[in-house]
Amino acid sequence: DVIDVFDSSAWKWVDPITNIGGNIVSMTTDNNNFFYVATEDSIGLQELDSDGNFARYWGSSDFNDEEIYKITIDLSTSSIIASHSESITIIDLTTNNAEFIEFDFEGEISDIVAIDGIAYIGTKEEGVQRLNLTTGNILSPWRSTGIDELEVIPIAAKNGLIYLGVPGFGVTIFDEFTGEILEVW
Repeated sequence: DVIDVFDSSAWKWVDPITNIGGNIVSMTTDNNNFFYVATEDSIGLQELDSDGNFARYWGSSDFNDEEIYKITIDLSTSSIIASHSESITIIDLTTNNAEFIEFDFEGEISDIVAIDGIAYIGTKEEGVQRLNLTTGNILSPWRSTGIDELEVIPIAAKNGLIYLGVPGFGVTIFDEFTGEILEVW
């Protein structure tokens, strides 16, 4: 329920943000002016400015009363995506509209990351599902690459690469645009 703040321009810790209202489940930033916090004590999402001041809030009705597991931001669509057990909610930061999308995956969602208009959704039974955030179309999933039927698939994205953690194996690196496996660590 506290966020410690480090001022990188002054290289020192400053006063923490204490008005969060519960244990933090997930947090992300737009790398500019705002950061977003989901807490376990309420089904909701807070937007805070860079000084920790409350800016906006999306409540339980925006998330179809589903518990939030993880949040990610897609800067290209100005969207925050919240993952739930078997669904996601897309918050359009421009309009404040929330779109709830339920999936018929066999397993629960274990992780999510969004980049360049695509949400990459790690599932426990069906590999990595992909969703075009602009059109809402489900793209072909990444399966049969050693990432099916895992309990957890941690996902990260940077510089056109998607990193998938495969417990007990290592990290598989995919090209974001082609889906080609580039390297395995």
